[in-house]
Amino acid sequence: MNTKRSISGLLIVLITVIIITFLLKFLVKEVYTEYSSPKGEAKTNNYLAAEHFLKYYKINIKSINILTKSFDYPDSSEAAIIISSHKIYQNTALMVELFNWVEGGGKLILSGYSNIQSDKSIQLFPGKDISLKRSESTVDTELQITLFDEHYYLDLYHFSILESTYPVSWLIEDEHGIHAAAYEIGKGSLVLFNDLYLFNNANIGNKDHAKLLLAIMHDLSISELIHILRAENKSLLNLLSDYPLQLVIFLSVIFLFLWQRWGYFGPVRDYLINDKRAFLDHLKSSGLYLWKQGDKNVLSKELHDDFVSVIINVFPEWNDKTEDERISCLSSHTGISENIVKQTVNYKGDSNKSSFLTLSRNITLIRNKL
Repeated sequence: MNTKRSISGLLIVLITVIIITFLLKFLVKEVYTEYSSPKGEAKTNNYLAAEHFLKYYKINIKSINILTKSFDYPDSSEAAIIISSHKIYQNTALMVELFNWVEGGGKLILSGYSNIQSDKSIQLFPGKDISLKRSESTVDTELQITLFDEHYYLDLYHFSILESTYPVSWLIEDEHGIHAAAYEIGKGSLVLFNDLYLFNNANIGNKDHAKLLLAIMHDLSISELIHILRAENKSLLNLLSDYPLQLVIFLSVIFLFLWQRWGYFGPVRDYLINDKRAFLDHLKSSGLYLWKQGDKNVLSKELHDDFVSVIINVFPEWNDKTEDERISCLSSHTGISENIVKQTVNYKGDSNKSSFLTLSRNITLIRNKL
């Protein structure tokens, strides 16, 4: 593809992308003015309301999308980490690292599994006596508890219960077992819920859930909370659903590029020549197109090669002769000056219009004399 065509194609793609972006931004958005699902940051942070609630009470919140190996664990006694994704348990190496950090004096709040299918207990930390097992009852109940010398009314969901032999600072339990507990691990503290659903955007305002969350912060003397939103990478499907506008633009660019690069589809059809004049017009147009596209040498080479083949048919011994013998032989046979013959036979493919027209005239003149 030549330079001019590439530039024109890029301009077409750029203009189309701008038009699509304008339509999506200024026209389509009016359809969603009454959309009631989570918007903005709440779409990716299911605990955004709880973060704003804690900020109101002077607790600094720092949200981190993904927990990586380069993460610097806080060393302050008033800092804690909360991880709201239960998928962190799939990374056993990270769980060992977190447990060691807690043993050294860290404070960690974790969410367990919301629903356990197996009847067997699931070990949360490799080689440690902290596990979850499926609850025998799945009935949702309202539970009244007394904790930190206060009464709390909670919406309790019977998903799973905790099991551990580590010392407990406080716990939330009913007749089915422990649903949340604060364990003393070495010099640090581990607060574990069977699920942190109590504090998500949909439930933080129910009953005394917000009051309980603030009480836990005070019990642990937390003034800084690092919220890890995810401990795993997002899938490609989730990433595409998070960026629909960018996806549409990307697919549009790909489509337009392919359409501009391969504009013809289907089998190549034979061109039937029904009119001599129409074919000559086509031939002239094709030559002009090649010339304007910068393929001048293609035209001159084809013309010169055809001229040489005609000479060889007339003089079979042409290739055995020296250059001077060729010029002299062809000049004496046609009666054309040796200067013109030499210029024509030794044409080197000059790409200017004047030399090409001279070549064409000389070839016609010599061929007429052969």
